[in-house]
Amino acid sequence: MSTEKKQNKDYIETALSLLRELEGERIAGTETEERAVLVFRKYLEKIGVSFKKEEFELYISTGLRGKIRAGDKEMEIRPFGLSVPYEIEGTLLYFDHPEEALSVKNNLEDSICMFAVSPKYGHTVSLKKRGCRGFIVVQLPDKELPSLHLRQKAIKENNVLPACSIKYDDAVYLLNFVGKTVVMKGEGKTFKTKGHNIEVSIHGIADTEETILITGHYDTVPYSPGFSDNGAGVATMFALLKYFKDHPVCRNLRFVFFSGEEWGLTGSLAYAEKHADFIKNVVMGLNLDVGGDPIGILTGRVTGSQGLLNMASSVLKEAGIFVDLKKGIYSSDSIPFAKNGVPFINLARVKGRATVHIHTENDRGYYYRYEGLLKHFEASRKLIEFVGNADMLPFERSIDEDVKKELNEYIRERL
Repeated sequence: MSTEKKQNKDYIETALSLLRELEGERIAGTETEERAVLVFRKYLEKIGVSFKKEEFELYISTGLRGKIRAGDKEMEIRPFGLSVPYEIEGTLLYFDHPEEALSVKNNLEDSICMFAVSPKYGHTVSLKKRGCRGFIVVQLPDKELPSLHLRQKAIKENNVLPACSIKYDDAVYLLNFVGKTVVMKGEGKTFKTKGHNIEVSIHGIADTEETILITGHYDTVPYSPGFSDNGAGVATMFALLKYFKDHPVCRNLRFVFFSGEEWGLTGSLAYAEKHADFIKNVVMGLNLDVGGDPIGILTGRVTGSQGLLNMASSVLKEAGIFVDLKKGIYSSDSIPFAKNGVPFINLARVKGRATVHIHTENDRGYYYRYEGLLKHFEASRKLIEFVGNADMLPFERSIDEDVKKELNEYIRERL
């Protein structure tokens, strides 16, 4: 075994060990988050680095369970976070898309609308204004019920609408009750709490304030053990942290493990707001979200310039690593920094069985392997080393206009 392969094996074994200890829910602002932070502390002490823990506020929901009753049959639903508790009844209506429901010809007063796709925030505001009492989102055939949530601003702007997801076969049965009264009950507790971000810095060997930011979220949705989303990303970050502690580059590195990503990027939004001056020195970000499957493909969404994409493509091809690179945004913790002008590369490993089960109770450890983390680690390491050691920044610190447009639309509809 070559020296490099042996080193990689050591770093990945550390990642796998941490991933096993992270098993279970890690809901932002709860005891399960605190347990994860204790695991982090243990591994950071082993690596020999100090860390900072920063607090932020957010709304969450726990104990999400529910039923919908149609005729004499009750069916399981998964209430949306931030919409519980509720018990409503209304006339069931079905539309493929929320835009169809909002046609001027439709009477939505006292209705419960069922959709094939989840409404955007603007849709839910309009549905509520039109008298809709709640909505149901149908899951894909043979897929488990996921944990989804309303936007944080739904609470802040008093636009909460009772909502749930339902299994496909149960939705087909519900079609028999279109135009009839159904009862939807969502149990749980919604409350404000405090989550925590974990920050670790590795100073570069050059005298510079220029910094590469490496991010990933460690929280999970309710009920999910979160191995793929995003235990694997966090574990890979720890492998990178250990590697660059041993092999520092010229530029500074800052690793931030975010909580609250699953509740509307609340942790990264708070961090970006608090550290506005620091962000000015960040030349590039790398976000790791979703991974671990031994069979799959690495995808990269470059929230930046064509020059950054070209550079990343060249570096990875030279290393013999294929990544499906495209310009665009990625719905994760890079968004708040891109909003403030920081170009980001978002790496995810998809197309495997692990990613099929994200946001569900089956995002478990039996789908991850050493090989699933290795590609993520190697691709990330090559990018960080190249940019971190470049005499001059090999791309413009900018975000192309077409990407900005996509970014602004996302912020308007999703945050």
